[in-house]
Amino acid sequence: MTIPPAPLTAVDLSVWIESQCFRLLDPSTTGDVLAAVDGLTDDTLVSVAGTAAAFLSGDTGHTAAVRAECWPVPPPVPAGYEALSPVLPLANTSGEIVIDSLTGGREARRLTLPTPGPYQLRAARRDRQGEQWLIQLWTDTATPPR
Repeated sequence: MTIPPAPLTAVDLSVWIESQCFRLLDPSTTGDVLAAVDGLTDDTLVSVAGTAAAFLSGDTGHTAAVRAECWPVPPPVPAGYEALSPVLPLANTSGEIVIDSLTGGREARRLTLPTPGPYQLRAARRDRQGEQWLIQLWTDTATPPR
């Protein structure tokens, strides 16, 4: 499988970390966010519940850099990033995802996906001049690289 040189779509943002986390959701169905947040623990830094995901930071009350990417095939985790989750299934019904703070509205950014449907999600993080997250998504049709 050949990995393309760039994702199909990507978005960069600074997200406000409140209650030690931030969220990703399908804007057409926001009901899964609380279940995703409830799945976070000291050992589970990324939790997915249906159409939403939650990400646990080491602190609260700060901004973190977040990059979300959608790929046609599973991409590798870039050098310098630590994968924080196994590959997790994420449902999508709208063809978009929104990433923002836990209570929303502060700096929400949308990422347009190629199509609604099942996706795979992996999150990675590095701490260089502040907390930096990478969220990688791809359609649920291929096996991720090892």
